[in-house]
Amino acid sequence: CSVTPRYDPMIVKILQWGENRSDAISRLRETVKKCKIKGAPNNLDYLGAFLASPAFLSGKTPCDVLNGFTYESSSFILLDAPSLGLQVQDFPGRQNQGLWRIGIPPSGPMDHLNARLANSIVGNEESAAVLEMTVKGFSFKIRCASVISVTGAKTTLRINGVVHDCYAAHYVRPNSRVELSDVDQKSSGVRCYLAIGGGVDVPLYLGSRSTFVGGKLGGYQGRDLQAGDVLPIGEAPSHRTTKANSNGGNRSLPKSLWPQFPELHGSNAHWQIGVTVGP
Repeated sequence: CSVTPRYDPMIVKILQWGENRSDAISRLRETVKKCKIKGAPNNLDYLGAFLASPAFLSGKTPCDVLNGFTYESSSFILLDAPSLGLQVQDFPGRQNQGLWRIGIPPSGPMDHLNARLANSIVGNEESAAVLEMTVKGFSFKIRCASVISVTGAKTTLRINGVVHDCYAAHYVRPNSRVELSDVDQKSSGVRCYLAIGGGVDVPLYLGSRSTFVGGKLGGYQGRDLQAGDVLPIGEAPSHRTTKANSNGGNRSLPKSLWPQFPELHGSNAHWQIGVTVGP
C-alpha cells in the first residue's frame, strides 16, 4: 500500500483488552510483537519499546512522557548515496526459480564471493542481505551497536573519521558515522560489500532480498538507495556483539586469502571476454 505523508499517515490502529490493565498490556505487547510492517520506515518497534517502559507499565503517562523516553533503533540512515547505484543484494538471489521466462533475472551480488566473505567475517549466514557499492562511496549513521565488515574492491573505511581495515570485523557504537571512499581507480575491481551483523532486514520477495531495479522489486522499495533512507538491521545472535569481538581483531581474513582481481591496467592486463551473438 502507499502511505501518504499528508494529513494522517496512520497504517493501522491496534486495540487490546483483558481482565485488568496488566492483562491488557500483556496482550497488547504480544500483539505488537507479532506485527510485521515492511517497506517505509514506521514506529512499530518504537511503540513496542514504549509499551515495555516503566512509565507506561505504571500508568504514569503525562503529555510530555516521551520527552524522557530513550529508544535505540536497530537501523542505520544513509547520509549520502552514490550516483552509480547502491543496492541491497543477497546470495544466491533468485537463482533456479524459473523466473527468467517472465523477465525476472536472478539478481544477487555481482561478486558473490566477497559478499559471502563479508557476511562470514561478521558472523552472518552467507545468505544475509548486504549493501553492494559500485565505484562511488557513501556514508551512513548507525543507530545501534553492531559489527560491520567491508570487502571487495579497494576502498577506505572510516568509522568516526578513523581509518579501519577491510576484510575485518569492527564493533561500531550507536550513533557512529561510517564512511566508504570511492574505489581506488588504480586498483582492480569496482564493487565493494558492506555486511552488518544481523543483515539488512528488508523483506523477501520471490525468495530473495535482492534488488531488481528494472522490475522495481526486492531490496529497499525496489530501487537504488538514496540519502535519507532508513534501513532496518536484523537481529544478530548475542555472540556477535560480545566484548571479545568489540575490536573485531579476532575476526579478520589474512591478506594472503583476500580474493585477487585481474589487473585493469599495465602490461599484465590481459582479459578474455566471452561474446554471444545476439538477435
